[in-house]
Amino acid sequence: VKKAYQIMEEESVAKGNPSGFISKKQKADVKDTVRRKLDDELKSGRFRSSKMVPVLWDLSSQTLYSSASASVFEKMSELFQRTFELELEAQSAGAIAQRVLAGLRRKRDYEDLRPTKFVPGPDGESGHPEYPWTAKGAQPKDFLGNEFLLWLWHEVDAHSGDVEIGEGKSATVMIDNVLDLDCAYGQSGRDLLRGTGPTQMPEARDALKSGKVPRKAGLIVDAGGSQFQFTFGAESFFLGAAKLPDIEEAENPRVLFEERIGLLRDLCRTVDGLYESFLKLRTTSGWEGQTGSIRRWIQSAGKRAAVAVA
Repeated sequence: VKKAYQIMEEESVAKGNPSGFISKKQKADVKDTVRRKLDDELKSGRFRSSKMVPVLWDLSSQTLYSSASASVFEKMSELFQRTFELELEAQSAGAIAQRVLAGLRRKRDYEDLRPTKFVPGPDGESGHPEYPWTAKGAQPKDFLGNEFLLWLWHEVDAHSGDVEIGEGKSATVMIDNVLDLDCAYGQSGRDLLRGTGPTQMPEARDALKSGKVPRKAGLIVDAGGSQFQFTFGAESFFLGAAKLPDIEEAENPRVLFEERIGLLRDLCRTVDGLYESFLKLRTTSGWEGQTGSIRRWIQSAGKRAAVAVA
């Protein structure tokens, strides 16, 4: 825009000169004119763009759900504080774990949590997982999201994906279409697997044996007779591309809207319930036995397939 204004102003001034060309002094004056014009237009908001970001404020759980990116979140937090005098805190696997365990009076257990070593690292048994993508972040306990997703994977493979989520309820979990893995020791690259049944791919099993853990996965969750499909980001606890059950009957658009809001709440409560079940296990002596089971499962990965081929 600045360049276009510059050309237009120079051509206008040049027409008033006998030579048809603009002088150096006139060029300098044109630059000042263009600068003042742009400043006035910027102040008036002419080039300011706006973006609508959908949010769902669940008052009962004091939670604001949104698809806002990091940069949008900063602006949204500012607006939220200015409008309601309330502060927004970004939630991640570590932050959610801190809140849940504090509610269970296990705050000390949260503080003592350290990454679990599921397989030996490049340096042998002496090495410990570093989780480089969370170690330098604002919430170093976000590795719990990766362990949670690995635990779910083990439950799917070893127990048909049936998980208790409290209050006598259960959910059935499947992993499909998407599976991203990264090395917890920060030594090897990242594996991005796409397709039906990605956890059964040889690359997935080899990744586990090399010390990689899941960072993102496509999940299908069946709970209370409703089936949800979405992409789950482990450490950020992000739910994306959620597909809700179809609503067969709705008297009007308002009822349809409210039904979908209810389903979104059910989805979030189910995922929270799954995570809380994991955290309760993770902070008890039972986690040691669970870790041993997961280690044996990782090491035996692929052996059943080999026997079947033989």
